[in-house]
Amino acid sequence: MSITIHTPKKLFDSHYELFIFAIALFAYGFAHGLIPEYAQPVIEKAKELQFEPYNITANIKAIFINNGLLSIVLWLGWILIFFFGLNFFPPTVMIYNIGVPFGAVASNLTPLGYIQVLLAFGVFEALGFIFSMVAGLLFPKYFILKLLRRSVSFDSIITDSFSLFIYGAAFIFLGAFFEALLLSPQAQIAGLALGTLATVIVLHKLWKSLTH
Repeated sequence: MSITIHTPKKLFDSHYELFIFAIALFAYGFAHGLIPEYAQPVIEKAKELQFEPYNITANIKAIFINNGLLSIVLWLGWILIFFFGLNFFPPTVMIYNIGVPFGAVASNLTPLGYIQVLLAFGVFEALGFIFSMVAGLLFPKYFILKLLRRSVSFDSIITDSFSLFIYGAAFIFLGAFFEALLLSPQAQIAGLALGTLATVIVLHKLWKSLTH
């Protein structure tokens, strides 16, 4: 079986309902993150994280590993739950480990500050998690279609899932890169400017790809 990387348009056209579901889960978690009782533990935990402000490489690695592990759980959690329990259930992870922190950050920043965070790296991270979630949702979709006796190719599901995860991983890396720049005093301006520029370019290309 040869693995090819499908375009975002082909993936969205084939699995738009999964994108809607993933975004809905993210939005549900985000809304909960705006509530103080959910937001406060996230903020307290974030304060305990240790970053070296002048070691950009180490920060990129730390952020990428942390977010990369979350994206892997979103992708393969449907399998992992049989070995490690419901803590690895992808919808729960999307709501409480991803959506809630995004909302908690929003509730603790000014509107302008949060827009800057989103433009610098937040959009990339959100896209990475959403694409990874959809990559994982293809597994239950396959089994549901099989139960309904619909025509579905396992090879096609694997190819689409892998394609989605590759896109997700790329977005996660970009988010980690620009977040690390923003954490560094000597690179904050560059991180904000370059991250915003990259976000606008990627969103423009995605929109152009999906609408043409």
